[in-house]
Amino acid sequence: MQKEAKARLKINNLLQESGWRFFDDKIGARNIEVEGNVNLESLGDDFEHGKGFIDYLLLDTKGFPLAVLEAKSGSKDPVVGKKQAEDYAKAKRCRFVILSNGDTHYFWDLNQNAEKIILKFPTQKDLTKLLTATTAMSLSGIDIKDDWIVQSQGAVAEVDRKFLRDYQLDAINTISSKFDDGNRRFLLEMATGTGKTLLAAALIKLFLKTGNANRILFLVDRIELADQASQNISSYLKEYNIAIFKENKEQALQNQVVIATIQSLSYNQNFLKYFGQFDFNLLISDEAHRSIYGNNRAIFEYFQGAKIGLTATPKDYLKGIDEKKLVETDPRKLEKRVLQDTYKTFGCESGEPTFRFDLKEAVTHKPPYLVNPVIYDKRSDKTNQMQSEEGWQDAFIDETTGEQAEETFKIRQLERKVFSDSLNHLIVDEFLKTAKKDPITGEIGKSIIYCISQNHASKIARILNEAADKNWPGKYSGHSGVFARQITSNVVGSQELTKKYRNNQLGNTRIAVTVNMMTTGYDCTDLLNVVLMKPIFSVSDFVQIKGRGTRRHAFKNELTGQVVEKDFYHLIDFFGVCEYFEERYDYSEPLFLAGKTEEQKQQDKYELIIKERTAQYESMKSQETLGVQMEMPIAVSHGKFIYIGTDFLVRDNQIQIGEDCMKVDREAYRNHFEQSVKDLMGTDKDFESALENNDVDETERIAKEKLLEKPKYYFSLESLRKAYQTSNGLADFLRKAAGVIERLPDKYDRMNKGFEEFKLVYSDTPYEKLNYFENIYQCYLTNPDYRHALEKGNLGVLDDQTFGGIVPVGRIKRDEVEKVVSYIKESNIAYVN
Repeated sequence: MQKEAKARLKINNLLQESGWRFFDDKIGARNIEVEGNVNLESLGDDFEHGKGFIDYLLLDTKGFPLAVLEAKSGSKDPVVGKKQAEDYAKAKRCRFVILSNGDTHYFWDLNQNAEKIILKFPTQKDLTKLLTATTAMSLSGIDIKDDWIVQSQGAVAEVDRKFLRDYQLDAINTISSKFDDGNRRFLLEMATGTGKTLLAAALIKLFLKTGNANRILFLVDRIELADQASQNISSYLKEYNIAIFKENKEQALQNQVVIATIQSLSYNQNFLKYFGQFDFNLLISDEAHRSIYGNNRAIFEYFQGAKIGLTATPKDYLKGIDEKKLVETDPRKLEKRVLQDTYKTFGCESGEPTFRFDLKEAVTHKPPYLVNPVIYDKRSDKTNQMQSEEGWQDAFIDETTGEQAEETFKIRQLERKVFSDSLNHLIVDEFLKTAKKDPITGEIGKSIIYCISQNHASKIARILNEAADKNWPGKYSGHSGVFARQITSNVVGSQELTKKYRNNQLGNTRIAVTVNMMTTGYDCTDLLNVVLMKPIFSVSDFVQIKGRGTRRHAFKNELTGQVVEKDFYHLIDFFGVCEYFEERYDYSEPLFLAGKTEEQKQQDKYELIIKERTAQYESMKSQETLGVQMEMPIAVSHGKFIYIGTDFLVRDNQIQIGEDCMKVDREAYRNHFEQSVKDLMGTDKDFESALENNDVDETERIAKEKLLEKPKYYFSLESLRKAYQTSNGLADFLRKAAGVIERLPDKYDRMNKGFEEFKLVYSDTPYEKLNYFENIYQCYLTNPDYRHALEKGNLGVLDDQTFGGIVPVGRIKRDEVEKVVSYIKESNIAYVN
């Protein structure tokens, strides 16, 4: 039976799946009436007999009308019947309308302006809940004072009482007024450190207190932010039940406030599995631009409640961009598009947020709420050369020919292609000289150093600890805690370390060395130094990282009672990042960022080489002082350049070890992996439990620690994808190996799921265009010639049936084609062919 011939059957099944009944049964009385009480079967499977549509009336528990469902044949646009459905609904005194052709469904609340795409039909409970919400009082009906949160904190120390600031009260009043006027989407643009989570808690209380929400979803993009939000909001609002979805799914289903990561909801489409579209009356998205990126937006649009976005990244950072001059792969083009989409998605098409409180306002306020940095530009000769147009040019010995040649290096190749131990020593030495001191103890102030890679972070932490042993013997060792601690995602317990560092529970540790952790939402008020030991080219990343130091803090001497206020922090920049964003951010030239490659994964193989060669050179230069940059030539080994000393030719026979597994027969390799997973399940109950409970984060954490990249088979995500010939995520491979799922979701599964999510993201698209978009989407993913033609700008393939194109000429504009292609790329949907 063809797709078009199933409309009635599909609609009947969807109604029954959502708990609607055509007949009395043991669960309850029937709650569906059919217009005119006709026999549905007599209308045909596609309503082909009669007028081509039928109205269903959905009833409440007392038999009164709740909603009208207008059903059309599969070939019809459901929205065509909007007017007649509205008339019927008003005649029956219904507030809700559902329009469906069996494949595409719209939900329309007649009290609001537009219908919205839904993936499944609302339940009787959903509709009843929406009706009940109309009895809520207006948000403006409550006069919010600065002690709004204090009232909910219970008995806490005076220092922990959270009073709302004037701008937070202004933000609440702005949203209250606009919500009462019928707006349901809001964007709050507020500088890092201005208390977005506290403001969110105040809004959560207001919506719950007034009855405008009975359940609220707080969305974040990383589990450590979920933990932090849970701790903070729970301490602010003690009268409400709050849970993290990842940690206890069953409990989260019952709680008034659910905190969830995008990843935990998207994995295996958990948002569909565990939640209905009407479960939450309010969704708050922290760092809003991340929640709508790619197919994340499908989750965002799935839930039908009001939506509040929080962001610290102003769109104005990209006001000088000319998109037409940027190639499609330029990350600045993507970044601008994401920020623009953020404003549009949250109802701010004009580019102005619902409410704004920026860094300038915060630091100039009397008294100031935030502090500015003192910037130290500390570029070395080599990094300065690498950032120039000419690059760093130096000589090396080509191991193949034995001849001396020249190579030019740019800044993005540092620690990826070229290594310099002397440079690392130099910048550590300069950091120790420049770091702001703790005003009470006189030690190096608490610092976060952002490095290029995990291996780079490991090197920097080692050099810092060696310097501490030399300068302050015995002070930073044993139970006292190390001077510098590496806190990167590959370190076991890294999330817990970030909390302990923030709360001063790591002994005398003064410095956290990281890569991409401790950026978004990391609140460490006594931080005095933010150190950039890597180049940064993303505006939003730069805003977040420099924002770590802006929070105010009162340092107190517990013996004397002396209090010293933090009035600035040091932003120590070894790569000209500040100058880049202040003076050299040229949008007319394409910028290509190096992604994480296999080269990065192999850097640890060079650690031994660097150590050995540097030791040889140090023995020759024993009079040199640590921290003085030594002039060394470049040596090369398989494309890796190491700044080590005169004429050292580097050889490394272990460089290909990461590829060993690729020489093994794929079938045998899969068998080895699946047996290894089962063995781990037998010895690690936490791993077995995480698999059974679908705990993705914990499953992957244990696997990375105990199974991946170990000798013998050297399992890695890349090698597993090659062995299984699919691009699934690590959790899928683990679940398949453990027997939790029978087969891996394939490209077709992901392709079909991807377009369902696309329809949610662009739910305001007319039905006819949705069909055209689906044809472009499928042809692009399944036909490389079609894909290549579109990449070249040739729209002639849209209606070329030899490529599968069925879109009539002129029906789709170029920017609409780009919208479909951009969605595919941003969502990482794999090509089927």
